[in-house]
Amino acid sequence: MTTMTRGKKLFVLLLALVILTGVTLLVAHLVPDEDESTAEDTSYIIFSLDPDQVTQLSWTYEDSTVTLTKDENSNWSYPDDEAFPLDASYPDAMVQALKEVSATKTIESPENLAGYGLEEAACAISVTAGDSTYELRIGDETGLGGAALPLPGGRQRLPGGCRPSGGLLSGAV
Repeated sequence: MTTMTRGKKLFVLLLALVILTGVTLLVAHLVPDEDESTAEDTSYIIFSLDPDQVTQLSWTYEDSTVTLTKDENSNWSYPDDEAFPLDASYPDAMVQALKEVSATKTIESPENLAGYGLEEAACAISVTAGDSTYELRIGDETGLGGAALPLPGGRQRLPGGCRPSGGLLSGAV
């Protein structure tokens, strides 16, 4: 009779283990991951524009500046060298990437811009859309996960962990 009791105990323990494993998997599947929901909740738009209104796009990196213009027929050109074989899909993709620039963090009242890679901008992007010209100054990579920090002209707060939607410029800047 003792062996029958041990067998029943082993069966009950095994059944309890299976039930607990099932409940754990069910809860893990139903409860959203905290990191994913928090990141989406704190993201906000710091810059946006209508891509159809863009007539000029330029960027400065180190000592070089490249400016591209778009005519009334939506054809892109490089004014410094009209014979340059410009593939219009690249400036179009860059403008689409700038359509909505979002931030995941904001650093309120920074004491030292150099600590965020913003003492001097590593790259400046200038976009003319309609009658307005916008400038985004992108900082060096920081020790905060390698994120480049943009400082849009005139903003008092520093957004951190910013990226253009679609990620086209994040690797280039």
